[in-house]
Amino acid sequence: MASGRAGIWSLAVVLVGICLVFPGVARADIYNLTLNSETTNLVMGGVYTSPYDISVQGNGLRADTLALSCDDYVTDIYNGYSWDANAINLSDISNTAGDDQKFAVSSITSAGNSPTVTQVSTLEAYIAATYIANDILNTYNNWQTSSGSAEASDATTLEDDSYALWQIFDSSAWLGWGAVVGGGNNLNSTEIGAVNTELGHALSFAQSNPSGGSLAAQVVIFTPCGTSVSQCETDPSTGVSQEFIGISASADIQTPEGSSVTALGFELLVLCFAGLAIRRRLLRRA
Repeated sequence: MASGRAGIWSLAVVLVGICLVFPGVARADIYNLTLNSETTNLVMGGVYTSPYDISVQGNGLRADTLALSCDDYVTDIYNGYSWDANAINLSDISNTAGDDQKFAVSSITSAGNSPTVTQVSTLEAYIAATYIANDILNTYNNWQTSSGSAEASDATTLEDDSYALWQIFDSSAWLGWGAVVGGGNNLNSTEIGAVNTELGHALSFAQSNPSGGSLAAQVVIFTPCGTSVSQCETDPSTGVSQEFIGISASADIQTPEGSSVTALGFELLVLCFAGLAIRRRLLRRA
């Protein structure tokens, strides 16, 4: 079993309690998020990969730590950094960046020197990102209890899928830290192949499920809006941090429109979108 991991079941119990007390996630609700640390300490391309430990509080919700991941390969944040975010879902996605979600795209470019460009709507891009976020959640849960070759395989998948998520909103993510072609942090051919395979699966899902399919009722997107509630309300800025995607695999959690998924367990993985990339280049601390 891998060491240094938070107990997934204890986290689930905490989250069940939160959802029972605060079942609603209103679209206008503003939450405060704080980056605590890297959850897995896995590194690829010179940066830490998903998920990350992030505290979420607000609207009567006390601070509790969730395992989150990321999709923003451009914005840097650091341990201890706090910001505020609006909670939205797929039905709130528009074609204007910063309107509700952080990004607006018209195409997705695969990784590598001979990329394939696929035309998409912004909603399709976020559905694809949600698909990858869900895969990361499932793999992370497996990684919690795996060992030996299975543990190593799960770790590699987490790294590859993190870059697939980042690649959606940043065509140069595969170049790694520094974004220099031919640089030491470029993904290798095996990694690029794995990233593009996951990206292809995500795009196929988005094209076949134009509203998000079964994942639509399970996703909450935390879009950064400021470093204070007043800024979010009067002068919002998505540039203050990264964007996260939360997947409730089995929970009593309501999306902004009020649809809910009810079950006994709760597992929430917020993937830093845009790449929550918490692409944090915290490797510079070394």
